[in-house]
Amino acid sequence: MFLNTLCVNSAKIHRALLKVKSGQLQDTRGKHEPRNKFPQERIRRIRDHINSFPCYRGHYCRKDLSCHLNLSLMFRLYKEPLIAENAESDIVSQSLYEKVFKTKFNLSFKLRHKDTCKKCDIFQIKTNSLKALENTSDNVKALEDVNMEKELRHRKVDLARATLRKDKETAINGECTVLAFDLQKTISLPKVPTGVVYYKRQLSCFSLGIHDMGTSKGTMHLWHERIAGRGPDEIGSCHETPKC
Repeated sequence: MFLNTLCVNSAKIHRALLKVKSGQLQDTRGKHEPRNKFPQERIRRIRDHINSFPCYRGHYCRKDLSCHLNLSLMFRLYKEPLIAENAESDIVSQSLYEKVFKTKFNLSFKLRHKDTCKKCDIFQIKTNSLKALENTSDNVKALEDVNMEKELRHRKVDLARATLRKDKETAINGECTVLAFDLQKTISLPKVPTGVVYYKRQLSCFSLGIHDMGTSKGTMHLWHERIAGRGPDEIGSCHETPKC
């Protein structure tokens, strides 16, 4: 009657009585190590390898890796030293490497820059060229001059951003009005997916955004090329065009 009431068999009661007699009443189900579990040393090596890559500070507490990296390249770089040490048996699969990357890290790959600064790109090209030359006194001096110009430009950019933040706070307090202007990407109309449209002359439309940093209110001015172009005179008189 006891077994039928609880809907259990005698084996379960027998095991329960053995546990009571031995004093081991803790449930150990699911607590044992799986037989096919990878050694923690291999997992630690994967984590150390991923941590060896430098990161950029991203938004929302997320860090970004270089845009020139991807998981396949990182896995190949992970295998190279192990192969050189004749430790192929310690190499894990690429799927496990990617699983550790996606579950144990809050990382992403940085997007490639678009519309980069012309002067900064010139500084980077000069730096790479001088580093590839012989380490002579003239080349070292030229590299120091390039780095100094680059540092000076970055300081000017930081100063401009700090000034913008200060002006924004002043505008929020109502002491002045701060406006930010931005001409958006040209829109080609009509938007038709047919391939032959790419070889046809389309109508170009322009959109100028004006953002009031004190009230966080934006105003968009939209016009097409038949009304006006996008020269300085047209931009300066865009308030006469329809708003949206």
